[in-house]
Amino acid sequence: LHDELAVLQDEETARMRLNHVDLRTQVVALLEKTIHDLIPAKYMELHMELADRSSSSTRAKLDAATQLLSHITVIKNLVEPCFPPDYSILSKYRYEIERLLVPEIQALYDDRSISDLDP
Repeated sequence: LHDELAVLQDEETARMRLNHVDLRTQVVALLEKTIHDLIPAKYMELHMELADRSSSSTRAKLDAATQLLSHITVIKNLVEPCFPPDYSILSKYRYEIERLLVPEIQALYDDRSISDLDP
């Protein structure tokens, strides 16, 4: 009976570990999706708000990008400490910002829109 109980406990421990791994995987996937969806939505919100106040669409895009980049400090100081280091929250956030902004800025450069701005 003692041996059978030990086997059951080992199985339960293994099942709990498996559930922990599954839960962690689900949490990381949800965080990645949330960050992936949040960045473009926040950029669009900032861009629209700034476009209403700016005479230049290019200036509004650059200002929105600047504000989005400033959120990295908030993520680093307030959000990242809430998660285990291996969740790499800051890296995920930075990746999504780069994924969004690099093509945006490249398009502005290709259109020569940046060179038309006042210094």
